[in-house]
Amino acid sequence: MIGLTGGVLEATVPSPFEGVPEYEVYLRGPVGAIAHRFGTVDRYRHGGAHATGLVASWPAPQDAWVDGHGILEGGQVSIAIDVPKADSVARAAVEALAGAARGQTYELELVTRHRRADGTTLEITNERRVVVRRTARRPDYLALECADVDRSALEALFPAETYTVADWPGLFADHVNRPVAQAVGTVVKIPCAYLSGSGGAWKYGVAKVLGAAHSVLTVYRDGRIVSPSEYTVGTQAAAVSPYSVTTITFAKEQADQQGRLYTIEADVTGPGSRYPADEISRILAALGVTADASSIAAAAAYHASIATRGDYGYVTQRTGIAILEDLLFVARGQLYQKPDGAYALWVDAPRTAAAMFDATGDLIAVDEYAHPELRKTLTLHYRPSTSQREEYGGKLQRTTPGLSGEAVYKSPFIRDHDVADRLLCYLEVREETRASASATIYGAQLAVGDVVGLVSPVHWDGGKLFAAQQVSRPAHANALQLEEYSPDRYVYTPATLPAGATNGYLPDYSQTPPAAPTGLTVVSQGTSVDTDGKVTAYALIRATPPAVNWSRLVAQVKDTTTNEIYQAQLILAGGNYEATVSGLRPNRAHTVVAWAVNATNVDGISTAAVAFNSAEYAAAPGAPTGLTAAQGTGKVVRVACTAVTQAGFKEYIWFRKVGSGSYAEYRRGRDNYLVDEAVGYSTTYYYKARVVVNPNVESADSSEVNVAVTTNIGDNDIPLGGINGPTIGNGSINRGRSYTGTGSASGTLNGGASVGFQMDTYTFFPHITMDAGAAQVFLKALDGPLAADDTGRFAMENQGFTDQYDVRWRSFLS
Repeated sequence: MIGLTGGVLEATVPSPFEGVPEYEVYLRGPVGAIAHRFGTVDRYRHGGAHATGLVASWPAPQDAWVDGHGILEGGQVSIAIDVPKADSVARAAVEALAGAARGQTYELELVTRHRRADGTTLEITNERRVVVRRTARRPDYLALECADVDRSALEALFPAETYTVADWPGLFADHVNRPVAQAVGTVVKIPCAYLSGSGGAWKYGVAKVLGAAHSVLTVYRDGRIVSPSEYTVGTQAAAVSPYSVTTITFAKEQADQQGRLYTIEADVTGPGSRYPADEISRILAALGVTADASSIAAAAAYHASIATRGDYGYVTQRTGIAILEDLLFVARGQLYQKPDGAYALWVDAPRTAAAMFDATGDLIAVDEYAHPELRKTLTLHYRPSTSQREEYGGKLQRTTPGLSGEAVYKSPFIRDHDVADRLLCYLEVREETRASASATIYGAQLAVGDVVGLVSPVHWDGGKLFAAQQVSRPAHANALQLEEYSPDRYVYTPATLPAGATNGYLPDYSQTPPAAPTGLTVVSQGTSVDTDGKVTAYALIRATPPAVNWSRLVAQVKDTTTNEIYQAQLILAGGNYEATVSGLRPNRAHTVVAWAVNATNVDGISTAAVAFNSAEYAAAPGAPTGLTAAQGTGKVVRVACTAVTQAGFKEYIWFRKVGSGSYAEYRRGRDNYLVDEAVGYSTTYYYKARVVVNPNVESADSSEVNVAVTTNIGDNDIPLGGINGPTIGNGSINRGRSYTGTGSASGTLNGGASVGFQMDTYTFFPHITMDAGAAQVFLKALDGPLAADDTGRFAMENQGFTDQYDVRWRSFLS
């Protein structure tokens, strides 16, 4: 290694983030003493960075520190080395390096520190390999322009295997740019590539697959759902890839009358929906980058335990790092490069404290404990349908106790509403627990992601847990940037999902005609007369809608003689979907059909036609027959007639006459009986009825019936008993007249005693007279009617009796 006393290395490297310019990268070394990790909290992509580094593999006899900084331009690493003016040996070595360095690979140990907007920092330590492309000798330094070897693979387009017309000679010209993508999870509306076709086997490629074929959920032909009876699913080996292709084979050519191929699309589910950790491993392998198996397995196990189910289908070509960053967001983690060069996956998962430190006794110093400003709103955009490649149709929001500000996230690989809600819940809790601390620990080694317990009475009461987000290792110490660790961030708290949200698969019915309604019937018919005397017919139509893919039902009636068309929308009434189609010509042959219309106004398949004859104008119906009238108990009369069954029946009209008065309309209704409670005793009431049929045609009057209303209360046993005295007696009341009963009992009826009685059946106003011997001592009338099973109580006047006595009562109707 060359010794550069006072030499300066100026280097810039691609940071692992995009659009975040506030970076400084500086040397930390030597290489063998540093853990090579990086981890992040929020999502960033590659972008500009300031960098300084340690040259660890120069062709020279000793290690050396070099210091400096640089700017990334065009994705290149620039290294500037000061040329010592007084050290001729060093100058000679630098001059030799200028010629020999081109094409050489060098290692840089870089520490990238990102200053976040909330005031905290995130530091990433990473070993990087660069290849020198060009050298330039400047007056005071030597400039080396290099390419980053490790990051170049991640910048490659992915997926590399994209099938076009060159892959299958039979692919038609209008499918030149139609790829066969790899489907992972559930992918909606993948365009299918036409492969071959002849005599009963017209084959389309759906998606790449290793092993078993995908499950084809739904097939679309020009946007409309195809019946599964029209195709079979299989696989076909691909000539240019180790992947097979899931195929859909039709029995008929999928072309219109002009020979134009229909657009065939399919919703598919991969042989096994992978968790994001599995997908990250697969992408790294496809890019030729080594993945750390143990960390990938641990992350996948954690995702399985919290049921993070998502869909990671790729519908456009993007760089590998761009896809990885979107998947890392869903996985709640980040990649870091280990000393052996493998990329490991660190996931923010529940973990126990690695160590406990007390600032009052241990070798630890806490420099700062800070709470950044809370962002009030967190918004997550996701794609429930991957057919809309550039649109995020799903949106969820959660709020924090913050006063202002919004954090917006987008994920193209989430189509499940529940997964989106779980992720946003995690982001919300993490936002609310975003306290940070900086500390230095001596005599201990910690790694990114480790949880430590810290006691620092100067900064907080008791102990707190922190997760290491940055670990720098100067001599004999660990300099830590910490984020407060909260187990609550791993507890899912459900929020209100959008209306219509579903966690399961739903096909796209937007261009598919709804199925035909069922149970189409003509329930009833009739005629009506308008104010000009014109008679028209009507029919009540009823049908049952299809199970899915409909928003309204339409019925259409056709006059088979004139071909006149009448339409009406069926609405829900009494548990049935029905409509009255009016304005028909009476007594004519008609047919009726019905169909459904979906939410995008696509008309569905109609039902088979149902034939019927429209109603004829109704002649005057016959008068009601079988009239009867009878008095009920007390003041009530019931009148009834034989029920009318004539078509077009509308209602009955009941007429009543009191005594020698005149008849008047009394009541209308569809019941064939009348209960009249507005009657009085000792009066005769007369009744008759008419029938009304549509359209308001009345019959003649029925025969007359009458009832003479009388007082018809029946016999009742009235047991009497002394409530506060001896038993008095019992007796009965005869119907409809005054009656005096007696009862006797031996004993003394003391002053203040009472007599009780109970009615068993009828309601009436009793007037009670009670006698003891020949002298009447009590007279009482109830203030209101006494109903069945009620009990009346009467207090005796203050008189005492020592002899046997009789109690008599008298009762009559009020």
